[in-house]
Amino acid sequence: MASLQKAEPRAAGWNLWFCIRRDQRELVGNAGFKGGPKDGFVEIGYSTLEAHQRNGYCTEAMRTLIGWAFQCRDVQSVIAHTLPGLVPSIRVMEKCEFLFVGEGPIEDGMRTVRYELPRARFQALASQRAGAVGES
Repeated sequence: MASLQKAEPRAAGWNLWFCIRRDQRELVGNAGFKGGPKDGFVEIGYSTLEAHQRNGYCTEAMRTLIGWAFQCRDVQSVIAHTLPGLVPSIRVMEKCEFLFVGEGPIEDGMRTVRYELPRARFQALASQRAGAVGES
């Protein structure tokens, strides 16, 4: 609590959030950022408890956080790293329209891969979705 009280107002929200099921008020996982924007980038991360995996909770949380992040002018790209063989995690990033960029940093001695969602891609996809809704 003390660190939150000392935080700059513009730093609020750039942390980890609990993901709670609306109907049963049950913890399903967490999602959030590894700090605020730096050099135009913000890194996002997520985890779902095993009992709640493959229900779309992570994808929903990611999409919400990505939309929130791009409301900040300092964010030009949202990035994420995962283990190369972690197929469910990669699938979440693909559903959120991230693009594979290449090798990520070594984390805890393990190789990672990097995915990225640039602001221009996010805005173009949002415009396409809005156009499709307007046409229906």
